[in-house]
Amino acid sequence: MRTAQDNVIIVWKKINDSALSTEISGGVYKGSRPVNSVSEDIVVNTLGLPNQQVQQSIINVNIHVPNKDARIDGVINSVCDDERLNELTRMALELLNEDYSGDDWHFEVQQHTQPVEQEGSYYVNIRIEFYSLNIQ
Repeated sequence: MRTAQDNVIIVWKKINDSALSTEISGGVYKGSRPVNSVSEDIVVNTLGLPNQQVQQSIINVNIHVPNKDARIDGVINSVCDDERLNELTRMALELLNEDYSGDDWHFEVQQHTQPVEQEGSYYVNIRIEFYSLNIQ
């Protein structure tokens, strides 16, 4: 029997065992980001897993990058570090678009988002369609 966490672990391992995990200043996490993190982090989580023989689920890969300071009209502002976020997003998309599957599962990138603001940082969401067989 396959669980939602099984699928998260597969995607997490793919990222954690890659050069992308050493490129970021923080860590690669399952489920959620550490509270008050000020590092570059990657979080892998899922929306759930249907209890069917052929399962299609969504795995989220969120790439978080802390804001940078920028002087705008003489005032220091906290803004998106879009260059760094774009660099890490490109690396992640290249990694996640590689052919990677097992005997009873396969995943592929479905889409990714524009940067979203979240308390002192921005993140990009990469949405993965995960297909698996639930045969007992």
